[in-house]
Amino acid sequence: MAWTSEQQRVIDSRNKNLLVSAAAGSGKTAVMVERIIQVISDENHPVDIDRLLVVTFTNAAASEMKERIMNALEKRIEENPGSAHLVRQMARIQKAQITTIHSFCLNLIREHFMEIDLDPGFRIGEEGEISLLEQEALAQVLEEAYEEKAEDFRLFLESYATGKSDKKIEEFILKAYTFARSGKNPRQWLCQAGEAFECQEGKVFEQKWAQYLLEEISYDVEEILTRYERLMEYAQSPGIPDGHRKSVLEEWGRVKLFGKEKSFANYIEAANNWKKTAIRGRGKKEHSKDEIKRLMDLRKETHEIIEKVIAKKLPPDEKTIIREMEWCRKPMRAFVNLVLRFMDVMEEKKREKNLVDFSDLEQYALAILTDGTSKEGISLPSKTATEKKEFYQEIYVDEYQDTNEIQEEIIRLVSGEDIGKHNLFTVGDLKQSIYGFRQAKPELFIRRYYHYEKEAGEHELIELKNNFRSRKEVLNVTNYLFRNLMIQQLGGIAYDEKVSLFPAMEFPEGEKMDAATELLLLPLDEGELSMTDVAAEAAAIGYRIRGMIDGPNPQMVTCQNPDGTKGLRKAEYRDIVILLRTVSGWGEVFQEQLDRMGIPAFCESKKGSFTSIEVQTIMSVLKVLDNARQDIPFTSFLRAPFVGMTGEEMVWMMKEIGGNEEEKRAVADYFYEYLEHGSDEAILKKLKRAQRWLEEFRRKKTYLTIQDLIWEILMETGYYHYIGAMPAGERRQANMRMLMEKARAYESGSYKGLFCFVRYMEQLKEYDIDYGEANIQGEHENLVRIMSIHKSKGLEYPIVFLGGLSKKFNMMDARNTILMHSEYYLGPDVVRLDTREKRPSPQKKMIAAKMQEEMLGEELRILYVAMTRAKDKLVMTGITRKLSDRLKNCLRENRQGPCSYYQIKNASCYMDWILMALIAHPAMEKVIKSYYPNEQYVLKQADQEELKVKILSPEYLIEEELMAYGKAGQQKALLYEAIVHKADREKVQSVKEELSWRYAYEKEAGAKIKYSVSEIKQQSQLVSQEEYQTPAVEEKEPLVPDFLKEEKKVTPTSRGTAVHKCMELLDFTRDYTKESLDEEIKGWIQEGKIEERYYRAIPQRQILWFLRSRIGKRASRAAKRNQIFKERQFVMGLPLEEMETELESGELAVIQGIMDLYFVEDGELVLVDYKTDRVKRGQESVLTEHYKSQMETYQKALEQMTGQRVKEVYLSSFTLNKNILLLPE
Repeated sequence: MAWTSEQQRVIDSRNKNLLVSAAAGSGKTAVMVERIIQVISDENHPVDIDRLLVVTFTNAAASEMKERIMNALEKRIEENPGSAHLVRQMARIQKAQITTIHSFCLNLIREHFMEIDLDPGFRIGEEGEISLLEQEALAQVLEEAYEEKAEDFRLFLESYATGKSDKKIEEFILKAYTFARSGKNPRQWLCQAGEAFECQEGKVFEQKWAQYLLEEISYDVEEILTRYERLMEYAQSPGIPDGHRKSVLEEWGRVKLFGKEKSFANYIEAANNWKKTAIRGRGKKEHSKDEIKRLMDLRKETHEIIEKVIAKKLPPDEKTIIREMEWCRKPMRAFVNLVLRFMDVMEEKKREKNLVDFSDLEQYALAILTDGTSKEGISLPSKTATEKKEFYQEIYVDEYQDTNEIQEEIIRLVSGEDIGKHNLFTVGDLKQSIYGFRQAKPELFIRRYYHYEKEAGEHELIELKNNFRSRKEVLNVTNYLFRNLMIQQLGGIAYDEKVSLFPAMEFPEGEKMDAATELLLLPLDEGELSMTDVAAEAAAIGYRIRGMIDGPNPQMVTCQNPDGTKGLRKAEYRDIVILLRTVSGWGEVFQEQLDRMGIPAFCESKKGSFTSIEVQTIMSVLKVLDNARQDIPFTSFLRAPFVGMTGEEMVWMMKEIGGNEEEKRAVADYFYEYLEHGSDEAILKKLKRAQRWLEEFRRKKTYLTIQDLIWEILMETGYYHYIGAMPAGERRQANMRMLMEKARAYESGSYKGLFCFVRYMEQLKEYDIDYGEANIQGEHENLVRIMSIHKSKGLEYPIVFLGGLSKKFNMMDARNTILMHSEYYLGPDVVRLDTREKRPSPQKKMIAAKMQEEMLGEELRILYVAMTRAKDKLVMTGITRKLSDRLKNCLRENRQGPCSYYQIKNASCYMDWILMALIAHPAMEKVIKSYYPNEQYVLKQADQEELKVKILSPEYLIEEELMAYGKAGQQKALLYEAIVHKADREKVQSVKEELSWRYAYEKEAGAKIKYSVSEIKQQSQLVSQEEYQTPAVEEKEPLVPDFLKEEKKVTPTSRGTAVHKCMELLDFTRDYTKESLDEEIKGWIQEGKIEERYYRAIPQRQILWFLRSRIGKRASRAAKRNQIFKERQFVMGLPLEEMETELESGELAVIQGIMDLYFVEDGELVLVDYKTDRVKRGQESVLTEHYKSQMETYQKALEQMTGQRVKEVYLSSFTLNKNILLLPE
């Protein structure tokens, strides 16, 4: 192929340290391969390939690089079959160091383990195993600290722990441990972090954190001054009242003080003088409301900026800072000591188990390559490092922008720069540095970039900006947006002509080819749609995908013709990817929505391996094999499909065996006893099968590995094939294979045996360490892929949908109680324990500002990576709230040229950036002033960017859904007609009858089978709420532990409960007086039978009335005969037809309730029900109508229970002091 001039310079450059700034799609891998091939095949100075060190970012990239080099070598050998040197290179390529940085470190440690006193049999710990070790170490370290009772630790704990657990402290320790170990000298960094709170008076504002904070405040001051200059211009307009003009003028006089001098002293003085001026007077008819609003809105926004600077950034005076640093010093010293101790304990535990983690690989490799440090703190190369310098002829580092500090030091120590051997080749793209969460340092690339740019000769910087991936329609919009957004203060580099993407690939064109980039905006307000915002956006993307695949104008994509030329073809689902900032909480919703729309989609989940039913089932079997006396696992085992016990059979098994209720028996006890004494043959058959498997698996667990044991269980029970026949069967089987792989990895470690494996898996679940469900989708499956932007890096797709643009940036890390930064150490809150005050320290303000800057810079680069994945078509989508207001606010900025640092920094999502970048576009004003829903607006100037903006209405989604349903119905009808005309009529009729079959009792299947008497009462209630003053529907009191109960008013429901309890406790044989009844109730309270708070609510006068009434005396006589019954529960069956008249099956419904009182009189029964409902005298009919159906049910139940006739039924109203006869009427 023909190389560009810049690519050729990269290939030909020799004896220089080379930095290649390779933009997205610039062919850097192909250039690297060609350079390596030319280096090893140079006729004058050939180099053996195993004397090159090629460091890639991932194992996949290393494999791809090695394969490309092998293919290129094969071609060279074909061209020069007599070259022994090339043949030798092909033989040596398997030994070539084309590897990741971790693999390089691993090889180095294996060769030089004795230099760091490491057992040569070490292994790399699995993620879950390392996490468990960390938890053990944390528990040990904190326990030791609690036992020591050091004052510094107490201060740290009281200042920064939350709640009653140590969870937050553990998080801080783990974060600091991980953070420190990404640097060259973790212990030194931690010690310096602890010393950073010691400062002399007069030196505070000279510290690095203070200088950065001063610079940050100066940017805000610049923005404030710019805005007030604009306010002054607005204020001079004739449409502004004099009062408004004078207020702005007065404030301008105070604001100018901020710009007097760039120093903390001046800013603090200006802040002390700052105050808002009240607006005097009101506007008149001749004044412009629009101009007044514009001025007032800008003034309000500027006030907010000033207040934010004063509250969140401006530090107090020097004495206050020193005092605050003193308050932080001891707790931070304790924190650092905890982390150092944790580091020691982790080292001990890993040494005991002879394992290392990935950070250890880097730290150990650095220790092998280092022999002390110079006075300037620079690592001095060891003998091993010197040998490596001399051995490696050239060192290549791919994705250099994602290198961290310790990796940079390792590379420096093996390169020959300090011995005059300029052999370092670094390639990357600063605009694609998106791994800050892995402690990647784009600053390393920036430093080298500007150093090489200034000093040529031994160093050379080459820009590769030709893009061979994407169409110009994609690149032009990308360039336009980032020329307005990416500035040096935030992204680390100014996006100018020098780094802009240049379309270098020729693409086929055609009338049907629509490559214009699209921006779909979905303006939603609360209540407009029933679906969530995320689902609404997924639906909008789904409809656009439908249009691309099945619409009248299908999307075309570039393809390779059989003759090797490029052509166009219709897009397929596999050509499409949906990129999201995060798939957590979003990917599942998108996949579900697309599936609902008939669009095949796949989203790889990071969760779900422990919650999938098949994994839980097999883990239950393993737990039973480990310990059968675990009820939940044993029940799960018996309920598993391969045993087949139903819930009813489980209950029957336990009921038949029986036993004392107070005796605690395990499910296993019932299992084994039923095998000996059970009577149901069907149950016994299942239990015997389960027993045979348990005995067999217990025997095999003594000699099988856990991996083999799981496979044996799956095969013997047939469960593997069973789950394969279930929906998503392939994935379920893959989950099983993944569980076996985890078992294999576990047993290759330091833990052994089933007991430890079960505990290991439980701890992984407890600490929320999940591996996600297995991925079974092939690379070429015809479906839409949903993935995170990070996952897409290095990939390319014909059609890219960039979704979730309105998702807020995650700035939670900058809000923690203790912040951490590699350069500025720790930024804690200042906590005064005596006054319980908490506020951010100046260091925290500075680190928060720095972290926000770095995170926003990374978000900009993530957006760039996402947009540059597209080859033929890019579609961006996002939800927008109050779109009209947002567009008008942007227009008010009246900006020409790139966005300001302040504007970019204060964005909260990608959509903010895109809208503010588009404001400067000449065609955007029309969209802002008069846009119409579902209209498409094209933003284009000359032969540059072309962006189609479409604002979708919520109604659009509904219309599309209805159209889709209509189209699907038509397709079904056409398919049916085709089948009817071509198929055998008898077969068609038979299939039709089969498909149209309906279950005869379909209504009964959805009916309730259990009712309370209150529900029957509500079903038959005919009285309206307006007629009935206080509803008689019973409320349920919440069950609250006594120690949490608060004193509260007695509700009508609890009052009724108290009355019923009293009537139950009353001795009907006694003749109560007012005094004796009161004494009796107090006795019940002392005995705990009634709560004291009910005492005043009990209507003693009404109770006495009932006892002295005719019914009460009849009940008393029955009590003396021992023929009275109180608070009797009942359960009965009633035909379903009586509950729901449209049912006809004859099945029974279960009715349950409690009867207050009934007594025997002359061989027949009298039923009484107490009512405390508040009704007025004369409204007795309200009660009778309301409770008639309930009492009829009670009557039926009582007659069924006793076999005796109920001759009378009464409602006793304690409000009316009246016994109301219901039956006989």
